[in-house]
Amino acid sequence: AAVSDLTDVPAVPNSAPEGTEAVGAMKRSVRDDKSTFNMKYSVEERIFTIRVTVYNTAPETLPGTYQKDAEIDTTYTVNGIDHCIMGNNSNLSATWVNGCVEGYIQGELTLEEMEDMLCSIYEE
Repeated sequence: AAVSDLTDVPAVPNSAPEGTEAVGAMKRSVRDDKSTFNMKYSVEERIFTIRVTVYNTAPETLPGTYQKDAEIDTTYTVNGIDHCIMGNNSNLSATWVNGCVEGYIQGELTLEEMEDMLCSIYEE
């Protein structure tokens, strides 16, 4: 099953940097309260991952904890949804919540690539 089987909330980027290839198969874990999908990709020898968690009901607070450094810490709003973009070592991370969906992209991406991927989530 895919994310779209569990929710109609936009959650997965529709585009990625040119030359992006999947690394292995999508991994899915299911618990009583949520399903989590992990996908790993490479582009020009750089690696990034996309993780989408779909909760059965939107929790009061989300359990996600993310590491960051002080270099990049910004909010990028797309489609009325705040996406927190953070730096951690030489990687970028983006995290956001949209209803019962918690999204996370992390890896060796430029800020422009990250913003393009976030925008593509909401493109039809």
